[in-house]
Amino acid sequence: RRTQPLVQTGFNERNADIAPEGRWLAYESNESGRDEIYVRPFPDTGGGRWQVSTGGGRMPLWSRSGQELVYLSPDRVLMGVRIEAGPSWRHSAPARVLEGQYYYPSAGTLGRTFDMSPDGQHLVIDHWYKTKGTPFNRVYPDLYHKYVGHDNNRDWFMFTQKETRLAAE
Repeated sequence: RRTQPLVQTGFNERNADIAPEGRWLAYESNESGRDEIYVRPFPDTGGGRWQVSTGGGRMPLWSRSGQELVYLSPDRVLMGVRIEAGPSWRHSAPARVLEGQYYYPSAGTLGRTFDMSPDGQHLVIDHWYKTKGTPFNRVYPDLYHKYVGHDNNRDWFMFTQKETRLAAE
């Protein structure tokens, strides 16, 4: 086998996330002049391209059900779109997922800094909100990833994720 890029343009594409059912690839790109969230079919990424965010966006994340795609807006608000079932890509208008502003990582942070529980009811950022203003509040909480297991090498737990296995197969 040969490794090849899924999306390759003259712009920066990063933080790709494959939908749980394996049909869609969400990612951020600066092709419009600012970071926005786009979706393409997967694995045939040449079969279309749709812009999801309307006012900028970073760090896309699919819900475990695949029925919602969330991302972080430039003003640090967690936004989301509902995915409409059907053979082609359709989604709702972006709407706030959480009230208030979410912690925005420093400029050098490229990867996503939040995650969703398998049942879609909790975000790992919930820890940050619940401990805000207390001695337990940290930018990156000292949490063990209880859903996929965890050891001292944070990169290895990703190999247990369905999205990683689909991308590697």
